[in-house]
Amino acid sequence: MNDFQGQIPAEIGAYFPGLIFLLMSYNGFDGSIPSSLGSMSSLQLLDLSNNNLTGSIPSSLGSMSSLQLLRTLFQLPRSSRIC
Repeated sequence: MNDFQGQIPAEIGAYFPGLIFLLMSYNGFDGSIPSSLGSMSSLQLLDLSNNNLTGSIPSSLGSMSSLQLLRTLFQLPRSSRIC
C-alpha cells in the first residue's frame, strides 16, 4: 500500500505508453477508471483492486490485445444488492 489518493490522471496512458505492469491496488484512488489506459498498447497486467473507484470499466480496455489480467474489485454501497 502506497496510500495514493485522488483521481487517476485522465492522461495516464500518454505518460507511460510502454508500461507492461501497472499495479495500483490498495490505495485511495477514487473517481472513474480513465479510458486512456486503453492506449497503453504494451500493458499486460492492470491491477486497480481495493480502491474507491466508481463507474464502469472503459470499453477501451476491452480492445487491448496485450492485456492478460485486469483485476478490479469495486466496493458496492451497503444499499446495493446483487441479484
